[in-house]
Amino acid sequence: MMVDIPSHYPNPEMSPHSMEINTGTTRMEMQAGNSKQRRYWFFLPVKWALTWKANTVYAQDIVRWLNRYGYDWFGVKVVGPLNTTINMQPLKLMSLRLISDLQISRVGHDLWSISGSAEGEPSQTITKGESDD
Repeated sequence: MMVDIPSHYPNPEMSPHSMEINTGTTRMEMQAGNSKQRRYWFFLPVKWALTWKANTVYAQDIVRWLNRYGYDWFGVKVVGPLNTTINMQPLKLMSLRLISDLQISRVGHDLWSISGSAEGEPSQTITKGESDD
């Protein structure tokens, strides 16, 4: 069951230069003929760097919530290159899960930065065996 992050928490920011795509291919030596590329998985995993900025009270709550629910799939509205509020369109809910430890740092008198890496929920675009030879 996916849990949505509470709506009163600030939306995290997604760094536009942080997206990493792992194609998941490996080179297989064949008994005869040319080598062939094989897939590790049937979806394209994408990793993003997320940062929440909040005052002390909200920062403590966000860290507690992320430690409890963040390492499983959760819904969150992310501000970034894939999800913007251009033309006053509402942010779309994205399904993410944390894949790194949280980094917490103080950036101002009453301002904290909570950062971590997250992956997006895979969309099964290729079914197993669909393109195997």
